[in-house]
Amino acid sequence: MPDTALIPDDLRQLYQLCGGALLFEDSPFPRRVCGPGTFVPASPRLLGEQAAHQVAREEPGDLTNGCYVIVDGGRGSSTEPHVVIDLAPERAGRCYAAAWDTYGLVGEMPVVATNVADLLLLLLREGGSEAMPSTTHDRDAYDL
Repeated sequence: MPDTALIPDDLRQLYQLCGGALLFEDSPFPRRVCGPGTFVPASPRLLGEQAAHQVAREEPGDLTNGCYVIVDGGRGSSTEPHVVIDLAPERAGRCYAAAWDTYGLVGEMPVVATNVADLLLLLLREGGSEAMPSTTHDRDAYDL
């Protein structure tokens, strides 16, 4: 878990209320909103430990270094679609669709929400029917 000063207020409130959630368990695409115990850095999970350490060392300013997994498929696999939340102060709370084969690639991490509340509304609206959360934003994480 990152320094609590970095956690956006709406995520802090979610954790105070429920500590995470498993949504649409019986649907084609269940979603787990990660609780404090499963809120982990995204890079080691999606890129692997070695690649994550290499990016952190060689490109310390890369956006991926401040991202944490906030939503996964609930099955614990790194190959399932994920949503990561950016905790860098200048982008705090922005959520990006991410997959193991597109994570950290410019043009391949669409913004799906700009805060946790909007992310939860998006997930509830989709009802577990989409593999990757859709977006109404025409922006990529690296455009910001």
